[in-house]
This record gives sequence, structure tokens and C-alpha cells, in this order.
Amino acid sequence: MTAARYPGIRITANGNQLVSYHTETRIADAGVFYPITPSTEGGELFQQAYAEGHLNVFGHNTIAIETEGEHAAQGGAIAHSVCGKRVVNFTSGQGIVYGVEQYYHAPGKGSTMVLEVGARALTKHALNVHCGHDDIYGALDTGWIMIMGKDAQQAADQALILRRVTELSLTPGMNIMDGFLTTSASISARLKTLLTAPRRRNAFCLGPRGGACPR
Repeated sequence: MTAARYPGIRITANGNQLVSYHTETRIADAGVFYPITPSTEGGELFQQAYAEGHLNVFGHNTIAIETEGEHAAQGGAIAHSVCGKRVVNFTSGQGIVYGVEQYYHAPGKGSTMVLEVGARALTKHALNVHCGHDDIYGALDTGWIMIMGKDAQQAADQALILRRVTELSLTPGMNIMDGFLTTSASISARLKTLLTAPRRRNAFCLGPRGGACPR
């Protein structure tokens, strides 16, 4: 059997931890978000890394901004991204449909932001925190790249891959995992050594400061 090119470091983490603290905080310049279940932890972890003084893998400071609502978070993230920065937002459920107005103009502006989604059901009788895909269905026609991870490992891997895809295509993307079933369930996963080894980052062509990979 051929050895894995990037074997990774074995850790135990849930989906939010693996995607946010162990991936996005290492490659993004900024996190702009508003807390909403079950994606609240993603923003909290990004804020934690910032408070701890962590630099990203390119040696740069990051910034974490908690806005006054999901609409503002999405607008702020898009604005940050069109200024040439790597930015992430974490949201779910009503947070997606509340800010959906912001989604339509992002592709036309060449935004390269990534939206980390903990997919959640939307129901008419009351708030529903159970897993479902009603929220992302509401954004299907916005022109965003949308990919789904079957587990936390795939979601974390896709968070890294999606950065390259969005920057090459100048199109924003959503990295989607099931709310609670993936965001909050701990698994034994592999932290990609690609994130910590400069030579491997270069092989993947993931440069600093939103610089898209050369064509």
C-alpha cells in the first residue's frame, strides 16, 4: 500500500474543533461571525485562538469579530474577502436565511470567503435545532460553491481544499457538515501536517494573505 502523502497527526476532536481551531485559525486572516447553534462553537474557537495570540501558519496575526447579527457577519466577511484577505464565517439554520441577501452579490464581486455551515432544520412552528438541510437549500441559487462533508475529517480536509478552489475560481464557497451529528460529535481524526510544514504548503500551493495560487 502506498503511504499517505500527508499522513497527519492523530487527535480527538469534534467537527467544530477540527474545522475551526485546528484548520481555519491556521489558514485564515480573519473570522467574522455571529453565534448560532450549532455553529457557535466554531466562532468561539476562532476567538479563543485569537485571544491566545496564535499566529496563522504564515506567521501573521489574525482578527476575530463577533458582529451584532448574522446579516452583518456575512456582509463583513464578504467585505473583508474582497479586500484580498482569507476570511471565514460560521453559521447555521436561521443564520443562513437571515443573511441570504448578502450571498447573492458575493460571487459577482469575486469574493473568496468560506462559510463553515452546521446544517440545521428550519420549521414553521418553532425554532428547530435538529440536523437538516433546509437552511442550505435556501441558498442553492446564490452562485456559491457548496460541498458537504460526511464526517468531521472530511469537513476539515475540505476546509483546506476549498480555500484553493475559491481563490482559483474567485467564487465564495460553503463547507457544510451536519449540525450536531458532525459539528458536535468527537472522532479520532488526523490533523493535516500540510498545515505545519512550509514545503508541503508550497506543494499544495497555498500562499499567504489571500494570494491565489498561480495558474
